Amino acid sequence: MPFSMTDKQQLVEQLMEVRRQAQLVELTLRSQNQPPQADKVHDAIAALTVKIDALLGGMMQNWIGQADQAVGDLKGRTDDLTKAVDQIKRQVQVAQTVVKVIGYVDQAVAIAAKVAATL
Repeated sequence: MPFSMTDKQQLVEQLMEVRRQAQLVELTLRSQNQPPQADKVHDAIAALTVKIDALLGGMMQNWIGQADQAVGDLKGRTDDLTKAVDQIKRQVQVAQTVVKVIGYVDQAVAIAAKVAATL
C-alpha cells in the first residue's frame, strides 16, 4: 500500500520533531559546558538530517510501506527525547541520558532508512 501525501507529511514531520528535540539536547549540553557530549548528539543529528533530506527529495514518488507503523515508532522516539531533554535540563544522569538520546536518534535514522529504501 503506497503512502498518501498525508502519511508522507506525518512521517517527515515526526522525523523533524525528533531532530528538533535532539537539537534541544545539544543546545542544553552546550549551555552546560559539555561540548564532548554535545558533539556526539550533533553527529547523530547530522545523520538524521541526511535521511530527512533524502525523504524530502523523494516525497513526490510513491512510497511503499506501512506509514502507521513508522509514524508510531517515530512518535515514541519523540516522546523519549522530550523526557531526555527534561532530564538533561535538570542535570539528572546526563551521561546516561546522552547515550539514550543518541540511541533514540539512531532509531529514527533506521526508521527513515527503511522508508527511504522503498523509494
